[in-house]
Amino acid sequence: MPTSHIVRQHKGRSYVLDTLGQSSGPWRGRFVVKGDEDGRPGVTAWHELEDEFPTVDEAVAHADRVACQYIATFAEQA
Repeated sequence: MPTSHIVRQHKGRSYVLDTLGQSSGPWRGRFVVKGDEDGRPGVTAWHELEDEFPTVDEAVAHADRVACQYIATFAEQA
């Protein structure tokens, strides 16, 4: 069951965080970057992470870190 989306920005890119899991856990984070870093305008595909966490907050925090790293990698390549 997904949770509500959280929108954030890093290095000028907007991204959306979300989690998947059952009400009692475990939870997995996911993110999607809004932009054209992959050559396609608009929203790119969800990046679903495999790491599992006991709480939504931990899963979101992990997805946030991974999303920032992902965006930074594309910013360095651009």
